[in-house]
Amino acid sequence: LLDGVSEVSFSFDGLAEIQNHQRPTANGNGSFARVFQTLKIIEQKNIPYGIRMSVMDDSVGRLPENMEFLCRNTQCRTFQVEPVFTSGRARLQGNALKDNAKFIHAFMDAMEIAFEHGRHMYYSGVRPWLVTNSFCMAPHEALIINHDNELTTCYEVYDRSHELGELFFYGALNGKNEPEMDFSKRERLFEKIKSRQEMCAKKECFCFPHCAGDCPPKAFLSQDDSESGFSDRCELNRELTKEMLLFYIEKSGGVWHGDKLAKQ
Repeated sequence: LLDGVSEVSFSFDGLAEIQNHQRPTANGNGSFARVFQTLKIIEQKNIPYGIRMSVMDDSVGRLPENMEFLCRNTQCRTFQVEPVFTSGRARLQGNALKDNAKFIHAFMDAMEIAFEHGRHMYYSGVRPWLVTNSFCMAPHEALIINHDNELTTCYEVYDRSHELGELFFYGALNGKNEPEMDFSKRERLFEKIKSRQEMCAKKECFCFPHCAGDCPPKAFLSQDDSESGFSDRCELNRELTKEMLLFYIEKSGGVWHGDKLAKQ
């Protein structure tokens, strides 16, 4: 398999006890040993890779510890750290992030650790080095096929039973494994994304040039507060953006030029 792979993304959350708790195998066993072994093979073959870390409500305080472990024990250059939000299994199991302030504090501590090790760490809702009019290009450029040979515009909305399944699915493979697509469905999704972006622009949110209305599934499932006009996720993105800007300015000696930073 690796002979045909040019880049890999690992779902890997850190220490063995955290990885095994958050990502058990189908039979309930821990996945740490297998994932870590595969990661080392990837490193031996010099294949570029990144690590995507999920932070549950009960593990948020250990994020810095997990980052230290990964920096010391892997050659990974880029870490994507994402809090678990109220969707899918997280909605049923109650392990989604409950305290934004706690996550921000842990995230910034972990970011300091990553910086000291010369690594780049980020969260998808906060990208101050990026100015864009689209959060993600998957709906425009990717052809995503799920386990039932159905086509979805989003890697997160992978099953029609998802709360947003009817909005994101727009076709399927036929008996000849050829895609049959209803582009009108995809256009309806684009219109909903555009409507969301127009609402954000009216609020004159300073994060809008960087998040472009945020991740569509997460944005559509979030409820805006009646007083502030922003959802909990938006408030997280806004507060963390401020903290990251201050971090980058400090590490740049007072003036930050918009580049991704890591200690040399």
